[in-house]
Amino acid sequence: AAPPPPLHLLRGDKASGEAAAPTAPAALDPRRRKALDVLVKLVRVIGNLAISAEAATHLVGSRLLAGTLLALLQEHAVDEADELVLNVVSTVSNLTFYEGARDNHILLGRRVLV
Repeated sequence: AAPPPPLHLLRGDKASGEAAAPTAPAALDPRRRKALDVLVKLVRVIGNLAISAEAATHLVGSRLLAGTLLALLQEHAVDEADELVLNVVSTVSNLTFYEGARDNHILLGRRVLV
């Protein structure tokens, strides 16, 4: 079986910058919907880990994790993948809640329009 196509729920085409019609999760093909569901579950796991002060302090220092979370916010519109976007925002909140985590500005120093 061929691997599922990349999951991009973008409003526009990255290469040309042209606007595309929003794609509701229900309108996605089953493989893309499943990939989106897996992303939501992975983000929830990270968010739940970040409830622990010690875990949050370590996780928030990961540039890879921070970059991935911010990329998810930038690539997925609320009207297209609301569950994913809300879980990413919640995870960022959990990661930056504790005082030690706030000393690390990888996530706090970036702004993303949701």
